[in-house]
Amino acid sequence: MAVGGALVWREGSDRYDGRISTTLFGIQIVLISLWTAFFFRLRSPSAAIVEIGLLLIAVLTWYVSASRIDRRTRWLILPYITWVTFAMILNGSIRWMNCS
Repeated sequence: MAVGGALVWREGSDRYDGRISTTLFGIQIVLISLWTAFFFRLRSPSAAIVEIGLLLIAVLTWYVSASRIDRRTRWLILPYITWVTFAMILNGSIRWMNCS
């Protein structure tokens, strides 16, 4: 993820779509921090599942944007998308088990 972000920043820093992609990268970094706060500090799987859904949307949007700037990032971001999807499923199952 960090390498993909660095490639996009390096290749697209002087382009409009590069600045958008870098902004999207920053947004998803903030969202992952918020998920950690909701899930671990506040111990709220309900809030965390909503937030991780937003995170997944942000990561997918960043994926599309970054792929247009540097094709190598397409392969670098895929494991992160897989991980966020797995974390969302795990978060949802924890919420379901605690609310049943």
